[in-house]
Amino acid sequence: MDLATLTDTPFLTSLPQTSYYETVLRLLRWAGQENNIVFRSNIVPLLYEMVLNGVGAALIPDAYYNPADGICAYSISPRITVHQGIGIRRGHPLSQAEEYLIHLLMNNWGSPYYMHQYADYYMSKRKKRFYTYEYKQL
Repeated sequence: MDLATLTDTPFLTSLPQTSYYETVLRLLRWAGQENNIVFRSNIVPLLYEMVLNGVGAALIPDAYYNPADGICAYSISPRITVHQGIGIRRGHPLSQAEEYLIHLLMNNWGSPYYMHQYADYYMSKRKKRFYTYEYKQL
């Protein structure tokens, strides 16, 4: 999609602290849309909710789109690749509270909708990996 076709559309973008901010800003400048930025946040689910509520358009990873939401998603060029995760010090055994927090995050906030059903699976794999490899290195 050519962003220049969205001339009067308000844009919701990330904050400058993200790794892809400069790329997004460059794309919006190139399309003449930089002055249309009305809101900035690094909370992707918030941006998604704002799009759902008709506030404006946002560059959101396609993994966040739920087909049942009725949002039209268009690819842009060049593609922007972003990898996100929860950072944990190697060898750190998770407390019950930390496991619960990660499980909540994976199920309810910030993870793509298709991953929600896999939270238990990923947590069990992490435990197995920890006790098989990481724990021995302590």
